[in-house]
Amino acid sequence: MGYLATKIFYDKFIASGKIGASKIFLNFKKWQIHLHHWLIGALIIVAIGLAGWLIILPKFFLGLVCGLSLHDIYFDKKWYKVILKRD
Repeated sequence: MGYLATKIFYDKFIASGKIGASKIFLNFKKWQIHLHHWLIGALIIVAIGLAGWLIILPKFFLGLVCGLSLHDIYFDKKWYKVILKRD
């Protein structure tokens, strides 16, 4: 469901140009850290696990976060480029 929701949102708003594609970068000296959707999703799941909320949260929510991550890995051909040198 998360993958499908992300795909529909992407096709309807990002690909059509209604919303500009935003990329999240953290700048650190001469480096940039690109926070891809898959990385944000992984961080959310790790934070939920460390907080001990995995038992409390519905598995549906975790499925949505995993679907978001899988969409980014499948569609972004540069999903593995996390640390970049700034120009």
